[in-house]
Amino acid sequence: MTRRRPRRPPRRSLYVWHRWLGLAAAALTLVLALTGVALNHTEALRLDERHVRNPLVLALYGVEAPPVSAACAAGGRWVLQVGRRLYLGTRALARRAGPLRGAVPWEGMLVVAAGGELLLVTPDGRLAERMGGAAGVPAGLRRIGRTADGRVAALGAHGAYVADRELLAWRPAPEGVRIAWSRCEAAPPPGLARRVRESYRGTILPWERVLLDLHSGRIAGRLGPWAMDAAALLLVFLAVSGPWLWWRHRRKRRAHRRRASVR
Repeated sequence: MTRRRPRRPPRRSLYVWHRWLGLAAAALTLVLALTGVALNHTEALRLDERHVRNPLVLALYGVEAPPVSAACAAGGRWVLQVGRRLYLGTRALARRAGPLRGAVPWEGMLVVAAGGELLLVTPDGRLAERMGGAAGVPAGLRRIGRTADGRVAALGAHGAYVADRELLAWRPAPEGVRIAWSRCEAAPPPGLARRVRESYRGTILPWERVLLDLHSGRIAGRLGPWAMDAAALLLVFLAVSGPWLWWRHRRKRRAHRRRASVR
C-alpha cells in the first residue's frame, strides 16, 4: 500500500509560483528598464551616431561589408572604395562618393577623382575640398592623371584637359602632350583590404537599433516580442498576486492574535 503525498495548500502553491515567476520576470524587466532609460536619452548618448563594432553582435545581425570595388595607389598610399565610401589607407575619407576614377599626387597632397568630382586630400589624410563642375572640373570625368611637368590632367566627356598650377582653370590638353593616367585596376594588399572592410562593417549598425530590438525583444527573432509580452503579463500577475498574498497573510496574523488574546 503506497502513501499518497499530501497535497500542497493552494495558497502555498501560489507563494511558490509568485517566487519563481518573479525571478523569471526580473531578468526581462531589467532589460526593459535599462534599454528604456538609454533610449530616453538617445540624443545625449548619441546612440544614433555610435556604431557597433563587436563582431558577435554584427554576426547576429548578419552585417557584412561589401568587397573593395576599386583601389588606386598614389604617392605611396592607397585610396580604396567600399560601397560608396572612400578610404585613404584605413582612414575614412568620404562617406558618399561616386565611382573611384583615380588618384594622383599634387603639391604634397592627393587629388582623387570620384564620380564627377575631384577631392583634395591633405598629407595627414583629411578631406580639404571637393570640386565639381562649378569649380571648372571637366564634365563627364572618366580618368585623372599628370603631365610630364606635374600638372593635373583629366579625361572628360569632350576629351582631355589640363589644369593650371592652382587647379583653378582647365584648358584642353595641347596636342601631343604626354599624360600618365592613374589606374585603379590594381588590387590593394590583402591585409589592407581586410582592415578597410572591417572598418566599414563597424559603421553600419547603430547602437540605437540594437537597443530598440532589445527593448522590444526582436533581437531574439520572432519569439522575442512574445517573450517581452510574457514578461509584461508576469508583471501583471505579480502586481495582483503580491498584494493578495500580503492581505491574506495580514488577515491570518490578525486572526491568530485575536485567538491568542481570548486564551
